[in-house]
Amino acid sequence: MFDRLEDPQPLLNGYSVTRVSWPSFKPYFLEKRAEIFRDDETCPVETFLSEAEKQALDRLGARTKDLYRLVYICEKDNAIAGWGWGCQSDYESYDMVNTGFFPEHRHQGLYKALLPVVMARLKGAGFQVATSKHNPANEAIIKPKLDYGFTPAGFDLTRYGPLLRLAYYFNENRRNAMATQSRKEAQEAMAPYFKGP
Repeated sequence: MFDRLEDPQPLLNGYSVTRVSWPSFKPYFLEKRAEIFRDDETCPVETFLSEAEKQALDRLGARTKDLYRLVYICEKDNAIAGWGWGCQSDYESYDMVNTGFFPEHRHQGLYKALLPVVMARLKGAGFQVATSKHNPANEAIIKPKLDYGFTPAGFDLTRYGPLLRLAYYFNENRRNAMATQSRKEAQEAMAPYFKGP
């Protein structure tokens, strides 16, 4: 079913992760994503676009085929437990676009086990920044990322509503500087709300 690009790597409790190609994964993702994610697109962009705009987006999308992509599947007992994928967003950044696990495989520490594997791959590829966007209520993904060292980098208004943007800086000096700056800005922004009478 998938074009496997490497041998499976053990994660925990019989689970493994394997890198696969995007062309072999995309049809599976399109078929199965509704089983993991509810259809909560708040702004169905395609319904607003003219045919010319859709064609322009297709042309622009075709230009991204050479970007670095990382697509992986998680398995247990030869069954797909979940997946993750993303791609390069600029010369130094990787966007962690989508990670999901089927319901029977959730709340077992899979994402926490998977995150260091993915981050090591990205660091090895030379990326300086990894970013991701999340529903602010998605604690199952946000907490492991914050524990790993991601910092809040803002909110983005998307077709899925407002999403929390997280960023991780692979260079330790830059990571420390950004974490300090993020804390300082957050404290300054929230100060008016916490002043006494």
